This record gives sequence, C-alpha cells and structure tokens, in this order.
Amino acid sequence: MDYDGLSSPESQQTGEVVPHSLRNAARFVILWHAMPPKKPIVGLGNAEPMALATGYALSPKASAYVSEIKLAASYALSPGTSVDGSEKQGIQAENRASHFDLMLEKNGRLATFELFQLPIPGERFPVRRLAEHRIDYLDYEGPISGDRGHVTQWTAGHYLTAVESDNKWILELYSPRLSARIVLLRPTSDNITAATTWHLRASRWNVRN
Repeated sequence: MDYDGLSSPESQQTGEVVPHSLRNAARFVILWHAMPPKKPIVGLGNAEPMALATGYALSPKASAYVSEIKLAASYALSPGTSVDGSEKQGIQAENRASHFDLMLEKNGRLATFELFQLPIPGERFPVRRLAEHRIDYLDYEGPISGDRGHVTQWTAGHYLTAVESDNKWILELYSPRLSARIVLLRPTSDNITAATTWHLRASRWNVRN
C-alpha cells in the first residue's frame, strides 16, 4: 500500500499546536455506537458460531481487532444502511457489533466510516465506509431510532485535508482530546466489498485524557 505523506517530523511530537487555519476548517466527530444485544437470526440458527466465523459480531471476549478477511465476510452478509439510516436487506442492525463512527463534514452531510477499534500509530486495519449521515450527528448523543443502539460522543473538533481523491484521504484531526494524522485508503479491487471496505492508518494519534 502507498502511504506517502504520512511520515513527517511533527508526527513524533506530542502536544501539537492547533493551526490557525482551523478557524475555517470542517468539523468531525467520533461517536461510540453501542449496539443492542445481538439476537438470533431467523433461518440461520445460533448466531454465536456465525459471529465467530465471520466477525460480523464480536463476543465480549473477542479481540477488538477484526481481520480483513473476517470483516469482508461480515460486509458480504450485511450490506449496511441507507442514507436515512434504514436497514437494507441482510443481517439486521441488532446483530452488528458495537463500534466507533468517524464522521467528517462534507458538503452539508457527514462522510462516515465504521471503526471496530481506535487507531494505533503505525498499524493499518480495515474500516467500513457507510452511507452519508445527517449533519445533526455532529452534536447528537442519545438513542438511535428503530432500536439500533445508542451513540455517545468520544471526541469532536475540526479537521484539515492534506490529500483527497476517490481512493485516498489524508487528514489532520484536532479536538480538545485528540491530535491525529490519518490516511484512509480504498484498495483497488473487483471484490463486492471494495466500495465500502477501506483501510485506515495513523502516523499520529495523540489522546489527551
């Protein structure tokens, strides 16, 4: 994978100074999306063996890291949600694992990526691009309609775009809690999940507690 642009002297520093250009920057939010307890899937029998086999739902003892193969299998089973948040045909929302949602303000909507873990500097892991969400989620915490769980804000702030193309974004995220530099990369593939399966890697991910 090409991650040009990630390495820079400031990536090794802590306590970065927030750029003045953030005054006109777009907003972002990272939400913790707690899903309701998973339910048996009609016609598929006990859901737990399938959860362990595909990775579409994680047991409490499972690792937070989801491998690319398992994640791709989960997306093949669960097409995801539409723009208005309603479930499409496939595995229902209550059977998905709790996760983080990275939401980026763009043209009056929120580009959204589903993360099953927070980044670790230097490590690459698969993420899922979802349909765009309403701008309201920048400031929202609370239940999601249709018994689709509950969202809590992990952090929110502003971001700058260093690179943006159809397949690659390099972003600088700044909030009172976080200073980060990340790349979002969509691999070139003919796989059915290529449109939604991306990779995320952080060269800097400094959290202030």
